[in-house]
Parts: sequence; C-alpha cells; structure tokens
Amino acid sequence: MPTVDACKPDAADGVLRGRVGMRQWLKQGVALVILCCMDFALFLACFIDTQLIGVVTLLALNSLLLVILRLCSRPLSWLGFDTIPPVIFDVQPDGKLQVGTWKSWVMQKKLYPREALKTIGVYHVAADADPGKPMKPIPLTSDTKCELEFPRCRDAAKECANSLVTCCLPCRMALRPLSVAFLGASVRGEMEIVRLSRDALTMEMVEELLELAAAARRQTGASEPQVAAARAVSSSTAGVAVGRREELPPPDLEEGSEEPPTHEAPAQTPAATSGASPSAGAPPCAFLDELPPRREPEAARVDPWSQTGGSPQSSTA
Repeated sequence: MPTVDACKPDAADGVLRGRVGMRQWLKQGVALVILCCMDFALFLACFIDTQLIGVVTLLALNSLLLVILRLCSRPLSWLGFDTIPPVIFDVQPDGKLQVGTWKSWVMQKKLYPREALKTIGVYHVAADADPGKPMKPIPLTSDTKCELEFPRCRDAAKECANSLVTCCLPCRMALRPLSVAFLGASVRGEMEIVRLSRDALTMEMVEELLELAAAARRQTGASEPQVAAARAVSSSTAGVAVGRREELPPPDLEEGSEEPPTHEAPAQTPAATSGASPSAGAPPCAFLDELPPRREPEAARVDPWSQTGGSPQSSTA
C-alpha cells in the first residue's frame, strides 16, 4: 500500500515535502512498463512466425485487460493499484503551501499564502461516492479513526462485478458502508477541500497522515478541523428534516375507508319544491355524474302533483 515518505521538514532547507504514495506509484509504473514490453515482444514473435492464433489471442487478452482497467479503476484503487498520479505539496519555511496536481499527465502547481490557510487535517468520505457528485468530507481525528471501515478484497470484487454488470443490466449488489481518508486543507477562496494526498486505505496510513497533518499545521500555523462542529451541523440538519416530517398532519380519512368522505346534498321532496321547477334543487351538471332514471311503465307511474294538491300549471308558471 502507499506510504508516507516523510513527516518532518527537511533539515537542509526547512521545507516539509508531502509525497504521499509517490514511491508506490513509481514502482507500479515500472512494473507496468516491464509487462508492456514483454507483451509487445511476445506479440512481435508471434507475428514474425506467422502464428495467427497467437496474435489473435494476444489481441483479445489485451483488449479485455484494457476494458477491465477502464471499468474497474475505482475497485482496483482500493487494492492499491491506482493509475492516477499522487498529489505533491511543499510547505515552505514561511508557511506558504505549494500544491502540485496532475491534469492530462501535466503537473499544475498552485501557491497558497499562509494567511489563506484555515485548517489542515485528515478527512474521510464514502468509498463508493460518485466522482461527479462529490460528498462533503468529514474531519477525522485520532479518537474517531477507529470508526472507519476500509474496503477489502471482497468489497473490491463486488464493486468490480457491479461495474461490469451495469454496462448491460440496471442492477448492482449492495455494499456495506465503506470509507476512505485523505489529507486536505481548507483554503479561503476555494469552495472544496484542497486534496494533499490520495486515498488512505489502511489504519497505518491514516496514522501517518495524521502525523503529517500535525507537522504541516505547526509550520503553517493553521488550525485543526473541528469534528464536533461538523457533527453538530449534520445532526441539526437531520433533526430539522425529521421534525418537518413529523409535523405533517395525518390524512383526513375515515376509519376503514380509502378515500376522503364526499358530502352529498340532501334530497328535496316535492313539498319543499312546490312553486318551483322539480330540477331547481339539483346541482349543476348533475346529469354528467349520474345516469338518467329508468322509465317505468305507464301503469306504475304516479303523479306527484295529485298527492301534494298542486297543479302543473302553477309549477310551470
């Protein structure tokens, strides 16, 4: 696994150099170059001897290897095989922080003055966080480092299977909550935490990062991230969300019913509607909601005006 190369300022010039994972990355680069040379030599030998089966087999294996490296780059980084170059930083004796990051295999350096540095410490985030949607890092101290769950070989195998399956099917296996730690600095003018190292995947590397962060704080005068404040903010946000959820009124439904009760207008008798049209008390557009009544035979029909003593002439008038 990547290790911290130095946690103390150089005695010659007093510069604290952060080269987290550089030695491991160089070893992996040399091993990868040797394997590529061997593969090219084997391919050239098969091509000269006109062994078509060997050439096709090598091309298929190389293509499969490139696809796996492309799709499973994140789970492979959990195992220590990270193709991304590490971050390089230098803390000058006057407290200035110079950070070198890689973009398209070209190093870009940025210098931060001592007054712009707010905090320097170790942070942790979810290991399966989406790179396109970064999560807010949480500060980590010596007391809270035991709460981390680092990815293991079985987690990397599950994530690699998920990366291959999701190319064809919209399904993936659930992973247990995993975390990774990194060294970062909070700088005025920057919206996110400035990374000073790659992800730490072991408890030994976390302890080395904590030691390196303490040395950087002593040289720059920056403060340590407040873990209690970050937890209070997260808990208060969760409490507000829960409180809003609990304040919602219960649905206005009757017991044993699935829909709210409907209020129907009381039916009017012919006596109450004497002197008016029989359809005067009906709600508008009632014929759209109910079917017309069934017509009865002439013998069964009863004239309501004869029972109430009214006359059709007075109703029509």
